[in-house]
Amino acid sequence: MAKSAAVALPLLLSSMSWASNASCATTNQLSTFGATSNANGCYEIDQTFSNLSVTNTAGSSITQSMSTVDISGSSTWSSDSSPWTNTETFSGNTGTNTAAPWTTTGKSTFIEGTVDYVTNSTETEFAPPGYPTPPASDELLIYDVSLGAAGSTGSNWGDSIKITESFCIGSSVCTTGVAGNMITLTASFSGVSDSTPTYTCTTSKDSLATCGSSAPSASPIMVTFNSPVPTLTFSDTYDLVQGYGGNADVLTDFYNTFGNGEESPEPSTFLLLGTALVGVGLLRRHRSRHVSH
Repeated sequence: MAKSAAVALPLLLSSMSWASNASCATTNQLSTFGATSNANGCYEIDQTFSNLSVTNTAGSSITQSMSTVDISGSSTWSSDSSPWTNTETFSGNTGTNTAAPWTTTGKSTFIEGTVDYVTNSTETEFAPPGYPTPPASDELLIYDVSLGAAGSTGSNWGDSIKITESFCIGSSVCTTGVAGNMITLTASFSGVSDSTPTYTCTTSKDSLATCGSSAPSASPIMVTFNSPVPTLTFSDTYDLVQGYGGNADVLTDFYNTFGNGEESPEPSTFLLLGTALVGVGLLRRHRSRHVSH
């Protein structure tokens, strides 16, 4: 009985954490979800997004805040027996809770800021509305992720827009260097009226992930994990630079697409468990005989 209670208590406490998380809505602001912590954020089908925060670079011509538009939930989920995708989108905000692009304000100006968050797929067994509870033995995990962006530079050769996304597996701060675990995706616009970003991808030695392309690409590059993962920590920096004149740079949004699916324990896991149970049974039988003699 005590053992059953010990198992049930963490599940009960975990399910309560959904009470702090609303479904990700198109025009919700980061501030909607309260102070930055694991217990605040939103969920989209099979993932929570939390630890949301925005910081600004000194000198930026526009100061963003927690009024930056939060995740715009979009899902092509069809069943819990096949992979599906979730998309989360960030865009600038006028402070009136309506989506708006980041736009430079004049010649020789720039906008730069960073959005940080953690995404986790382990809370989905608590069944947000409309999502069928998966089998108790299954896990819901993230298979891959890509970065996309929509925007356009102005009419000056010195104009540029760049989104740099650094992330890693787990909830700890990502590490760099020879033994680092950081993964980096970028989307870059440059030159006159460039509305087609160039994407790049790099992975550190211990990132446990692989880029779908090592060369620059005109399409978003997918990062695939060596094994599906439950948690990722992100830091996204957006940087718009306007030259000496002409039209403004406009970054409509940047977004991540996650490939997700269910994972069942490997047969070897069940085999090991069965072997252990048989061993326990034989040991008890041996002890029983020893006592009777």
